[in-house]
Amino acid sequence: ERTPQTKTFELENQPDVAGYEGVVFASYVEAFSLCQVMARYLKNVGSLQGKHVACLATQQFPYPWMGGNHAIHQMVSVCRSKGATSCASAVVNWAQSKRESTIAKAIARLGIAF
Repeated sequence: ERTPQTKTFELENQPDVAGYEGVVFASYVEAFSLCQVMARYLKNVGSLQGKHVACLATQQFPYPWMGGNHAIHQMVSVCRSKGATSCASAVVNWAQSKRESTIAKAIARLGIAF
């Protein structure tokens, strides 16, 4: 159990992605940045050399520039530094009335990574 104010925590389950050709990393936005749990996982995930990667961020605020874009940038940067070959991305703004169509567009955009 963790709150955004919790600075120390342990990851109990860190899925290994070594056996996959493609991976989707998804996280919520926390304080206008990537959630610290996902940030720590990506730091520890190991090589993504040659893998197709897609990144998804969800946020409560209505516009991607209110944290979603920054969270995506953080995920994509780490993935590329670990050798990922493609990094499709999308932000879903949970509070928007057109959330369902935004989700459908995100799925289509992320699908091109594979």
